Amino acid sequence: MEDGVKVEKYFDDVRFPGEQGAEISQEINSFTKGCIFVAHNVKFDYRVLKKEFSRIGMEFQRDLLCTIELSKIVFPEMKSYSLGKLVSNLGIEIKNRHRADGDAEATLNLFVLLTKNIERDKLDKLVSFENE
Repeated sequence: MEDGVKVEKYFDDVRFPGEQGAEISQEINSFTKGCIFVAHNVKFDYRVLKKEFSRIGMEFQRDLLCTIELSKIVFPEMKSYSLGKLVSNLGIEIKNRHRADGDAEATLNLFVLLTKNIERDKLDKLVSFENE
């Protein structure tokens, strides 16, 4: 799984003004090209990111994988799939809750745990192909 997974740095403010924003967007675009965008409630985060790219005139298109949907398959007995409750129930520490860096790190640790508990073919079936 490590071959196709890259972790990008998340920023608390998605909006980057002017030239700096374009440079950061180019870097994110280049760094994540060919990768699967993984997030907890991925459609929300992806929509925000696409909107910011669009605002500066860039297209951003990635395949998606949602850790909520993955969690429901790997841990069907959970009562809640909110990030905070889920990682707490699984013994994953979450620092700086509701901040981009804290939530991103917790999601990464959750994703690693989930991928250790699911077969590759099942995982592959959960990827949403944005270009379809």
